[in-house]
Amino acid sequence: MANELEVTQTKLNNALNGSLNNASATITKDCLDKLETFEILNPSAEDTDIDIAQCGKFYKLSINKLTTIVNVASSINCSIATVIRSDGQKIEYLFGILSKNARDKNEVDAKRRQADDKAFRGALVGNLVGSELKELKEEDVRNLRDRILSGKEKCYSSVSGIVALRDEDDKSIEGYVQGIENLVDSLKGQKYTIVMLADPVSTSEIQVIKQGYELLHTQLSTFARSSVTINESDTLSLSKARTDGISEGISKGIALTQSKTKSKGKYFGGSASVGVSFVVSANVGFNAGVNSSTSDTSGQTDTTTEINQRNKAVTDTTSSSKTAGKSLQLTYENRSVKALLDKIDKHLERLDECESFGAFDCAAYVIADDRETALTVASNYNALMRGKNSSVQSSHINSWFKPEHTQILGKYISSLVHPR
Repeated sequence: MANELEVTQTKLNNALNGSLNNASATITKDCLDKLETFEILNPSAEDTDIDIAQCGKFYKLSINKLTTIVNVASSINCSIATVIRSDGQKIEYLFGILSKNARDKNEVDAKRRQADDKAFRGALVGNLVGSELKELKEEDVRNLRDRILSGKEKCYSSVSGIVALRDEDDKSIEGYVQGIENLVDSLKGQKYTIVMLADPVSTSEIQVIKQGYELLHTQLSTFARSSVTINESDTLSLSKARTDGISEGISKGIALTQSKTKSKGKYFGGSASVGVSFVVSANVGFNAGVNSSTSDTSGQTDTTTEINQRNKAVTDTTSSSKTAGKSLQLTYENRSVKALLDKIDKHLERLDECESFGAFDCAAYVIADDRETALTVASNYNALMRGKNSSVQSSHINSWFKPEHTQILGKYISSLVHPR
C-alpha cells in the first residue's frame, strides 16, 4: 500500500509540473522566445490581397509630442500602423489607419473607408493641436510599400511584450522618458525602419480571453494550497455495574368438596296360571308388576386461593471516561502556482480596462540592412516600453536574416499584417 501511494503521488507531481509549465507558457508568453526557430507560414490570399494605398490613410507628422489616437480607431474597427523611418540624417513619422474590413472596390466599402478617414483625421486634428499633418498620396504609400516595407535583402527583428509606465505617479512632461523622441535620439546616425502594427480586438474576443483566464485560474487554484492534519488521542474508560434482585412469593390454597346422595326403591309383583288339557288344549296366564324408585343428590364445592409475590431489583452503574489528545495542522503553499494566479489576476484587470478603452493586438517590427542594426533598434525599443507592470508577460526579441525567411516576412509587413 505504501508503494502504491508513493507511485500515485509521483504521477500527480509529474502531471502538476507539466501543467504548470504549460500554464506558464500561456500566461507569460514564454513560447515567443523560440519564435524564430519555427517555420514561417506563407501568407494567404486574404493577407496579401489588401492594397494599403487604397484601404489605408497615412499622415506624415511633424510634432513635438506624439499622442496615439486609439479610442477612435478602436470604435471604427480599424488597424493602426505607425512607421518611423530613418535614413541616418532625418526622421519621418507616418501614422495611419487601415480599414481591413472594407478592402473591396465596391461603393459600400469605398464610402466606409471615407467615413473612417474622416473620423480618424478629426481625432488627429482635435488631439494633436499645433501638429502639422500631411496626407500621403496613394502613389507615395505604394512606393513606401514596395521600396521599404517589402524588405528585400533586409533583416527583420520583432519585439513583443507589455507596454507599461515606469513611474505612474510622475505625470510631468520633464519626468516622462518613454517617448518616441527618446528612442530616436538614442539611434542617431543609423538607418532603420520601425513598423508598429495594432489590430483591434473586439469585445466578444476579449470576453473569450477573459473566460480562458478565469477557467485557468479556477483549475490552478486547486493546487495553490494544501493542508495536512495529524491527530493523536488517548482515551481511558472505566465502567462498573452492580445489580441486586430480591424475589419473594407466598401461595396459599384451600379446597373443600362436599357431596350427599340419597336413593329409595320399591318393587311389587305377582303371577297366576291355569291350564286344562283334553283333546282340545287351552292355557290361560296372568302377570302383573309395579316398580317405584326415588333418588336425591346434592353437592357443594368451595375453593379459596391467595397469592402474594414481591420483586425488587436494584442496579448501580458507575462509568468514568478520560480523553487526552493533540492535533497538528500543516499548511503548504505552492509559490509557483501562487505567482501564476497573481499574473492571471493582473491580466484580468488589464482586460477590464481594455473593455473600457479598447484593445489591440500589437507588435513592432524593425527593418534594417544588417542584423546588428536590427537587433540594436529592437533592443532600444524594448527597453523604452518596459515599465512596472511589464512583468505580467515576458518580452521577446526575435530576428530573421536568412533570405528564405525575410522574403516571406516582407510579404506580411508590406500588407501591414502580423506574420504567422
